Amino acid sequence: VGLNLTLAMLSRDAQISGLLLFLRAYKAFAARGHRLGWASFSVQNTPVHNIYAAIGARFLNPTGHWFWIR
Repeated sequence: VGLNLTLAMLSRDAQISGLLLFLRAYKAFAARGHRLGWASFSVQNTPVHNIYAAIGARFLNPTGHWFWIR
């Protein structure tokens, strides 16, 4: 059991950084007792990788996921 983490922004013109938004959510879930989480994101998305690294995330081997859109 854990928490599936997804980074998001309030809007394109948001005045808060992705890291600060994520930390607010992270602290809120931690206050509710969550201690384990996971996330999926592109390894080519360096800013997201850096956000997770900044909070001490440990990374597993990458796996490929493909979406087929007609």
